[in-house]
Amino acid sequence: MELLAQQNFVINKYFIKYNFAKITLSAGNNCGDDCGSNGLPITPNSISIIGNFQSKVDSVQHPNIVQYVDCYRSKNEKVCLVFEYYDKTFGDDLDTFVNHLLHGLYFLHNDLKIAHGAISPDSIVYDGKNYKWIHWALNTITESGKLLNRSCLLSKNVGFVAPERSINLKNAPCRRSDIWSFGMLLLHRLYPTIRLPRNPVTLVACKNAEEILKKLNVLETLEKYRDLIVACLNPKPSERPKIRDLFDIVGIDIPKRNTNKLQQLILYDKIPDSNSDECPLTIKETYYFWCLSSTSTSRVKESTGAKQTPPILKLPSLVILDSPKESNEDCPSDTSLSISFISDSLEQLPMDNLKRRLNELDPSVLFPVMFSRLNGSNRSPKNDHKPSAMVNNLPIVIRESDFAYQVERNLLFRRLTNESPFLLNDLIRASKIDIPPLYRARTWANILGVKWNDLLVYDKIDKVTPTSTDRQISVDIPRCHQYNDLLASPQGHNKLTRILKAWLRHNEPNYVYWQGLDSLSAPFVLLNFNDEAMAFASFNAFIHKYLRGFFFKDNSSTIQEYLSLFSHLIAFHDVPLFNHLYQLNFTPELYCIPWFLTMFTHVLPLYKILHVWDTLLLGDESFPLAIGLSLLIQLRDQLLGYSFNDCILISSDLPEINVELCVRDAIKLLNSTPPSAIKRGIFPLKDLLTEICPRIEFEDLVDLYESGERVYIVDRRSEEEVLSHGMFKESIRECEIDLIKSCLKDDYYLVAVINDLPLASQLVLESVPRVVSILLDFKIPRSMCVASNGTKS
Repeated sequence: MELLAQQNFVINKYFIKYNFAKITLSAGNNCGDDCGSNGLPITPNSISIIGNFQSKVDSVQHPNIVQYVDCYRSKNEKVCLVFEYYDKTFGDDLDTFVNHLLHGLYFLHNDLKIAHGAISPDSIVYDGKNYKWIHWALNTITESGKLLNRSCLLSKNVGFVAPERSINLKNAPCRRSDIWSFGMLLLHRLYPTIRLPRNPVTLVACKNAEEILKKLNVLETLEKYRDLIVACLNPKPSERPKIRDLFDIVGIDIPKRNTNKLQQLILYDKIPDSNSDECPLTIKETYYFWCLSSTSTSRVKESTGAKQTPPILKLPSLVILDSPKESNEDCPSDTSLSISFISDSLEQLPMDNLKRRLNELDPSVLFPVMFSRLNGSNRSPKNDHKPSAMVNNLPIVIRESDFAYQVERNLLFRRLTNESPFLLNDLIRASKIDIPPLYRARTWANILGVKWNDLLVYDKIDKVTPTSTDRQISVDIPRCHQYNDLLASPQGHNKLTRILKAWLRHNEPNYVYWQGLDSLSAPFVLLNFNDEAMAFASFNAFIHKYLRGFFFKDNSSTIQEYLSLFSHLIAFHDVPLFNHLYQLNFTPELYCIPWFLTMFTHVLPLYKILHVWDTLLLGDESFPLAIGLSLLIQLRDQLLGYSFNDCILISSDLPEINVELCVRDAIKLLNSTPPSAIKRGIFPLKDLLTEICPRIEFEDLVDLYESGERVYIVDRRSEEEVLSHGMFKESIRECEIDLIKSCLKDDYYLVAVINDLPLASQLVLESVPRVVSILLDFKIPRSMCVASNGTKS
């Protein structure tokens, strides 16, 4: 009982320190035609909001602003925002109240370069330690209400709106307007019973702050904050102080934030300082686990239905009179006269189920222990971070939705990614099981060897100057994985464009733009949507590791070599399929160039690509060949019965592919293939193009022989070469196909034909599986030779 109580104490004290709430916005419908000037469908406003959120808001952290953790589309073009939220009663310490809010506002104005635009008492929460601004992201992601088909987005309590905003609602909120609203907020905190004007326009005629205070019936002394309030409530926006001036008025030191990007980046691959009192769950992890612990879906999506607002409460609090204008019949509403008010009814997300699920776990799961392997030591944890066999055998989609499994894997990967490259080998070993979605981007970057200095390169590259490839990029991007909300958003298009232009500029003049490069960059942009430098560095490292020469101006030799190796791989592992396609003249040039040029991103959806690449990144540049063959094997039954035209159709529109089976088969195929058979740059291209079976290096044959694999050697060397270099043990010296086939028994590893390329090709056409050719002009190892008096034939 004592141990259980101690466990509950640990969980309740450390594991959950965040609470969440959700607000729902109604995105506006697009005006006019369904298609833009380029003939493509216009991006829905809800997708634009999601793009703005991921690009500008996601992962922004500061002690005095709430952190937003999710933004997703719901029914009827509604967008839901999830953010940290607390409902604790404000403290009595006014100095702390002012100090915290000034620091939060300074971060918005000075670091993020944005205005809050909706300051009111409803825009503040208190977590028991810090006062935090909420709703600070709404004007930014909705473009001041434009994406809601409204002229502006305001707090329901319009008494805190700056007068100049009331006069011209079409203007975006500015930082000077925030200063006014902050002054009114402080005044309201000092005098809660004060009656603010229902229409701020009535304060426009006031000449100074004293008149404003008088009009508000504030006659008492304003204590130590009088100067601050008077400065903020200056009727002239241009004469209001900036946020840094308010620190001087109050006598608070201006926050010194580390704005040196170099200093931030050099900590990228360093072990972070640990804090023993720190909550073991980050806010992103807490929300991710909350989604997994929910009983219905990963998010709270209209399960209980949207709360209905009584019609009487929908009457406007602020009416702006304007000259009548002709309404646009194509638009659902006239945005010149409409205002959207931030709802004050937030839906708090219940945390009880998450706490209960965490209480059921062994607390040691949240503190994974790392064992160093110094001085050749192989010491490792008891289970070596491997999940149970029962869980490990489940499909990846089930594992990614299993609460206990994901808690363990995410916290393990957080430790491994934080402490890489020092624990890179441990990270790679753990990734062979699977990679949790929350840490996929960082894991990929570590496996690809991205360093902090690689992240510096991106900002130095010119991404603005027009180039000859801009037109083609602008045509390709609107067709690149547009089923994904982020990539379909204007922000997604801009990021893809900048990263492609940066990559081409960085690698010129050797590399050029080929169609498919946009699809290849899409997974990195999706995973690093708010970190373009990381997306660029990972993308660049990926191409140089797996696609050497594919994007040269003249890439014909590279592609021919790759396709020849692929054709040889088919002939080695599946002779019936190879011969069928060979007789149809359905060559790899007709169907798999897009596969390898885009690493399958052109033929598989992104959610499948992420799982394929989780394993692909653990292999070398030969592994994609095995993945390509595993795709063919899944289509094998159909292909064997198809004509040439049918094969063309199925290759251009692949049916549903089981990617888990594909990856498992690819690993088996790769492990059962001699390495030199699919390694680039070993054999002359002209020879690869004329042969139909793999050629391997003699060293591979020696390794197989010494490992005990059953290998048949068809030795076609001349008698002089045999006498000079030695005779193989139990070799076949015949050249007749039927005699050779009669010597072969089942379950052999391969048939190696020595110095007779035509015979090797003939064996493949006669449906002999796993045939390779070897050219040999030197002595063979003694272990493979017969005795000097041996006469094996």
